[in-house]
Amino acid sequence: NIFKHHKRFTDKTLNHIVYIDKELWDSPDDALKQKILSDAEKNKNKVIVVYDSTTGEKNVIRQPRNSQSLEFETVEVISRDRVSLSAYAKYEYLDFARRHDWKRNHKSVFRVNTAGSSSGRSIYA
Repeated sequence: NIFKHHKRFTDKTLNHIVYIDKELWDSPDDALKQKILSDAEKNKNKVIVVYDSTTGEKNVIRQPRNSQSLEFETVEVISRDRVSLSAYAKYEYLDFARRHDWKRNHKSVFRVNTAGSSSGRSIYA
């Protein structure tokens, strides 16, 4: 379950940037979308970006008012599968965050969470 892994990962940290595949976000079953939005609204510590794996377009859906002053401990990419991610995904997403002045903590973790995996994969950045 993608949300279960997302929740387990984000419960451990304060500030979080999540990139979610547009196909998952726009799914007719919008349970994942509603859970992530609800969690972000309640905790006010998440930036949510929807990305199109085909075009590379990224749209910021939600960010706390003070997002430029926060230090983010985690960056998570939620994807349909690993195949749709480029080999340079980590650098693309971290660069997008940098261009928005979202600062990463020096011990931040980058993680990929896919629909087909039993757990996510963490990469220490």
